[in-house]
Amino acid sequence: MLNRDTARIKQDISKLYIRRFCKLPQIETKYFFKNPVKICGICGLTIFLFLSGCVTNQNKGYSLKNKISSEAKAKTHDDDEKQKKAIVLFNNGFQLINNDPISANALYLEGITLMPERWEAYYNLGITYMKLYNNERAIKEFSNALKYNAPQSKVYNAIGITYQSMGRNGDAIKYFKRAVSIEKSPAVMMNIANIYQDTGQTEEAIKYYHQIEDADILNLPLHVNIGILKYKANDFKSARDEFNQALTKEGENIQILYYQAQTLLMLGEYENALNVYQKIIAKNPAEFESYKNMGIIYEIYLGDMVKAYENYTAYIENGGGKTKDVESWIEVVKAKMVKKEGQ
Repeated sequence: MLNRDTARIKQDISKLYIRRFCKLPQIETKYFFKNPVKICGICGLTIFLFLSGCVTNQNKGYSLKNKISSEAKAKTHDDDEKQKKAIVLFNNGFQLINNDPISANALYLEGITLMPERWEAYYNLGITYMKLYNNERAIKEFSNALKYNAPQSKVYNAIGITYQSMGRNGDAIKYFKRAVSIEKSPAVMMNIANIYQDTGQTEEAIKYYHQIEDADILNLPLHVNIGILKYKANDFKSARDEFNQALTKEGENIQILYYQAQTLLMLGEYENALNVYQKIIAKNPAEFESYKNMGIIYEIYLGDMVKAYENYTAYIENGGGKTKDVESWIEVVKAKMVKKEGQ
């Protein structure tokens, strides 16, 4: 009876959503800064030759020096123009990554031919390949970024996310853990916890959520996620405590209040669950599902048919509509009320 009736509550914990930190690696924007052009030492070589006596005619030596210096300046100018063009291509590609990854991809590829030493370009190119579902090529470009001194933790996280999108969770965890070994990033630890949660490894997921607590500077939704996992493990008291901490930390968020109400229901704290649903309605009268849930509690657990009838009716009047389920419940409640009056 308990399982059948609690299934009528809209916010069934089995359908709750574990909040994620990210799905795609963050786009890198550092390529906006231009490296100074390095001039080769041809002029210095000319001076050395002149002083060593290899060039005996001063006028000839001067002329040669000027010629080589002019060539170096021309080369420097050419390199400078290439870099300017590459930066324009990279900037334009950056603007298109989210909405037009095909064009962004082409711009990055062209820019890299002109300015191949920027790790940020390979990194962002990898993101365009992810968006185009060419995951193997994405991993290749992320790896190329490492050749140009990209931050290892950032790249390993990106590769991990790519493997995760391919369903290769083992490889994803391997790279996420590599990233964490370099930098204990709460975001990356969240990615690990998500995989463990998705694959049913509850204890491992909880372990990583607790590790995040020590390094949580991003206000990640740890207590909510841990609460859901504790609930699924039938540890309702711990789940309640986690949801309470989440409410303290994040404020009376309606979604968290729903989670808390469901947990209180499973603990048999029916009056407390009702109080939470009333809070939800006070915050947002349009949350008509709360009326239905309160009606269920009054009907099934507290035996108060009058209150059950009032809440089922309020559900219909406040936007829930005359659904077959609720209409049938109203008829059952009315029959019970008539029966009680006749006793």
